[in-house]
Parts: sequence; structure tokens; C-alpha cells
Amino acid sequence: MKMVDMQKLKVDEESALKDMPISKGNFLVCLGTTEGKVLVYRIGSASHNRLLATKGGVSFGAITDIDVTNNGAELVAANQTGEMFTYDLLKKLNDEQN
Repeated sequence: MKMVDMQKLKVDEESALKDMPISKGNFLVCLGTTEGKVLVYRIGSASHNRLLATKGGVSFGAITDIDVTNNGAELVAANQTGEMFTYDLLKKLNDEQN
């Protein structure tokens, strides 16, 4: 699991994320599953919602480690077989929310 303060995200002006109240206490949480998926949630004091999930089969084996750059732009995940993959997380979040 990895948490990033949502105030550090640089979202596009056109993105629906721009309309989300991004205040102190709101975090982006990235979780790995035993099925090899990565789930990304927005966790805040008022609400929690899933922002995106990778498709099954992207990774073979359980996700064992996740890291996100400080500004939330990129995510790196590794699985139990030693595979690593990266996501342009901020681009994906901006695309998903349009």
C-alpha cells in the first residue's frame, strides 16, 4: 500500500478531478491485490471512492510492492514473480475522470 497527499497532485484543468475537493486530509491510496491488480482510491474525511483499477492479467502473481512518485505522477508496482510495471498514474486518473 502507498499513500500520497492529494494536495501534491497536478491535475489537468479539464479533468473532473479538478472539481473534487482536494483539501488537507485527502489521500490517494494505492493497493495491490493477490490477483495482480492495482486499485487506486481517494480517501478523505467526508468520502471514499475508487478512482481506478488495473485490468486482471496485467501482472502474473500477487502485487508485492507499490511506490508512487511524490507528486503522484507515476506508479511502479512489482509482483511475486519479479515483474515490474509502471503507470503514468496522473495521466490515467485525468483520462478516467473525463
